[in-house]
Amino acid sequence: MPTPSENLRQALQFHQGGDAARAEALYRKVLCVQPENAEAWNLLGAACVQLRRLDEGIDYLRRAVALQPAFAAAHENLGVAFAHLHRYDEAAVAFRKAAAHNPANPGAHAHLGHALVQVSQTRHAEAAAGQTPPPSAAARTRLEALSEAVAAFRQALRLRPGDTRLLDTLGWNLLALGRRDEAVSSFQEALRLDPGFARAQSNLGEAYRQLGRLADAEACFRAALVLEPDNAETFNRLGAVLVMQDRLDEASAALRECLRREPNHFSALQNLASAAFEGGDVEEARGLLRQAVALKPDYPAVHMALGQALLLLGEFEAGWREYEWRWFTPEYTPRPFPQPCWRGEPLAGRTILVYAEQGHGDTLQFLRYAALLKARGATVVVECQPALVELLTRTPGVDRVIPLGSPLPPFDTHAAVLSLPAVFGTTLATLPANVPYLFADPERVARWRSELSAEPGFKVGLVWQGNPKFTGDRKRSPALAHFAPLARVPGLRLYGLQKGHGREQIGPLAEVLPLTDLAGRFDDNSFADAAAAMTCLDLVVTSDTAPAHLAGGLGVPAWVVLHASSDWRWLRGRDDCPWYPTMRLFRQERPGDWDGVFARVAEALREKSGAGGARGSVSLR
Repeated sequence: MPTPSENLRQALQFHQGGDAARAEALYRKVLCVQPENAEAWNLLGAACVQLRRLDEGIDYLRRAVALQPAFAAAHENLGVAFAHLHRYDEAAVAFRKAAAHNPANPGAHAHLGHALVQVSQTRHAEAAAGQTPPPSAAARTRLEALSEAVAAFRQALRLRPGDTRLLDTLGWNLLALGRRDEAVSSFQEALRLDPGFARAQSNLGEAYRQLGRLADAEACFRAALVLEPDNAETFNRLGAVLVMQDRLDEASAALRECLRREPNHFSALQNLASAAFEGGDVEEARGLLRQAVALKPDYPAVHMALGQALLLLGEFEAGWREYEWRWFTPEYTPRPFPQPCWRGEPLAGRTILVYAEQGHGDTLQFLRYAALLKARGATVVVECQPALVELLTRTPGVDRVIPLGSPLPPFDTHAAVLSLPAVFGTTLATLPANVPYLFADPERVARWRSELSAEPGFKVGLVWQGNPKFTGDRKRSPALAHFAPLARVPGLRLYGLQKGHGREQIGPLAEVLPLTDLAGRFDDNSFADAAAAMTCLDLVVTSDTAPAHLAGGLGVPAWVVLHASSDWRWLRGRDDCPWYPTMRLFRQERPGDWDGVFARVAEALREKSGAGGARGSVSLR
């Protein structure tokens, strides 16, 4: 009769040969004789895990580590069992113990890294689904888990150098942490060791894309497709980088190749919607985003994009509702006030805090709702960017203005400024468009008028550059050189209203685009001088940036030059703006064609400025 040791040896041979069922029977024989045999419990548990009897396997593996707490292999097997059940937090605990008890085992470190990546993705999904609005404990735990995963992969590589799969995995998680240069190095090392590693080639392209190295990214994706011609995800990534280069026909073709292989590829639907947006086919974009929403109904970024498409099409009721999903994306942070958010309840005798949530232009555009809040009997306190404080103190309906970051007075309820249209149920028919609702300081106006009124000609202020930190600034901000045709219009006198970024373009263009730089004398910490100077000009010509909203809110005649795929607030296909009655829009007829835009602006100026030089003597619409 075989001894327990012989049974264990025979069982292990069956197990290693792939016959877990026969191995199980022998492990049980051993345990009948030796119930304290930790190795037998470990191997029995591993066999049950292989046979997909996971709960039973976990029970046996727990007995093994109870008998022998430093049993590294049993902890590792226990982690594998938990991972099969998607219990990644428990898996990570088990793998940590396995690595601690046998630090020379690269597999334990690699397993730990993979489990922590899953923990991170679970936390990300929780935040994305709105279960815990970021920043939150879930979002912080996600980053902590990723950082620990990267450390575990690095340790595994120290023990198993040259493992290309580990190098690729390490690179991908470095990329998730935003450590892009390190990710590039990891992918490049994997490709040095294995030039035919298609996944690493594609992942290197994604790292380059995130670094803004679009040509390098495209080359990597195309190389990856040579290695794996049917990889749907690489077609998706290629399409995304082509959208970023405004090569929309090529992008659409690549993305449709992805969807031909995987019709429900979520990211490809999003990217194809972006290509449709950029190409001006908003209806197609809306349809694609609705498909994406159907696939992932709790994914906030797609709802937000759908909201923007609906708003662009003038479908405000549904658009505002979808746009509220922004609060569950990582870019937007709801304020953690103990007071309730205002949802339209009566306001008589109550104080409402209205707070800025995005850029200066967004605050300027939507603070018009303060008057509507005041009409409901509210005391309206506004918290805004410091540069807007002086200007907004004169806005109708505003009782008090607090600079962002300063202590707040008591209030009963609150609302983010861009959520007010949704609460008021704003439609195109009910849009509040009474201008002016912004007013410049009379003393500053008097100073600028005294100076500017002495100068002849039709006075046009120019703004060309938005905030370069904004992701869409590359599209919306034409270089100052594109404004040159305006200098050839007789009777014009041009003034620079550009503050901050973009001012470096003035000097090199002095001969072809002479202008008087007013912004160089503006208060750098306030919009007050810009508002006063605009009030003394005949026209403002501006890109899609905060001064456009300043001019519109002041009731100053303003012409706004727009990219072909302009922001949702400008609607579609219109040369007027319902938000600002004194505004005229000049749109690109094709993406990137600023020359065509400014040729039309110059021609319109020839027609208008020739009728007279004084403000109010001509129609500028």
